[in-house]
Amino acid sequence: MALGKLEYIKNSFNQNFNVCRPALGWKYAFNSMLLDVVPHKIRNRSHFCNRINSNCQKKVMLYLKDNFLDVVNQYNWKKKEHKIGEDCNIWIFWWQGIESAPDIVRTCVESIKLNASKHKVIVLDKNNYLDYVQLPDYILEKFHNGKITITHFSDLLRVELLYTYGGIWMDATLYMTRPLDDYIANKFFYTINFNGDGDGVVKLDRWTSFFLASGKNGNLIGMLRKLFFEYWEREDSLIVYLLIDYFITLMYENNIEVQDIIDAVEIGNVDIFNLMPKLNQKISKTKKFDKDTYIFKLTYKCDFLEMVDGEKTVYGSLIGEKGRFVI
Repeated sequence: MALGKLEYIKNSFNQNFNVCRPALGWKYAFNSMLLDVVPHKIRNRSHFCNRINSNCQKKVMLYLKDNFLDVVNQYNWKKKEHKIGEDCNIWIFWWQGIESAPDIVRTCVESIKLNASKHKVIVLDKNNYLDYVQLPDYILEKFHNGKITITHFSDLLRVELLYTYGGIWMDATLYMTRPLDDYIANKFFYTINFNGDGDGVVKLDRWTSFFLASGKNGNLIGMLRKLFFEYWEREDSLIVYLLIDYFITLMYENNIEVQDIIDAVEIGNVDIFNLMPKLNQKISKTKKFDKDTYIFKLTYKCDFLEMVDGEKTVYGSLIGEKGRFVI
């Protein structure tokens, strides 16, 4: 077994049995680790695994409801909200600095800048994030002590930035092929709703935490921010990787205003995930995507090829044209 796989299993065991078990129980720990070690291709096609995954999600949601529903219920909903605006900031975060990022990340950021229109693109990193946010001392302490990872620190950054300034949060692995739709500027909140079915316990297709837009001091972002602050004031470890999505689900299921806001988001960018698995394909073999999809979620966590059999791949074209490649 590869050393990397052994390390992954070791980390999974530690997370599920040492971190999650005290809060979520033995059954959750066993089931969650089972899902971690089963290959993705098998897990995604297995009804048995889907049922286990659903039960694990329900267990996490029950814990969050028991411990944090009070934050949702006590939130002071403001009557007046600000629109996102056509010239708001676009916020991007790469801890090490964009100059040190992988080629695909730098290409994605370049594509965002090329399609930013009137928006100013601000890239935050370890050297400048404190120029823009003031986070509670207990959060900064837990971050510096390693209790909050860089990935989950970015969740805190996005809600603080959007609440304080408003604007658009875009992950550094989003690739754009044209400017944002004009109607977004007139909304108070926007995210990418790429499906609309939302039939899972955590309705991951009705919103995307890697693309969130809000006016300054927005209610939905304000409630989400409050949940994060309360969580890290009360807790010393993360019980679930996608905490931001679980929190939005908690809000969605227990606050009618949040439900109305999210349900009002139009379906769009339905092919957002469909470019990622095609990056190593020959460009001539790649089919066109839905014409209304202009934002694509990519990844830097794979090995990419620029050429196959003497022909450029999709990845090679993306990198070669430095953000100007149109799928």
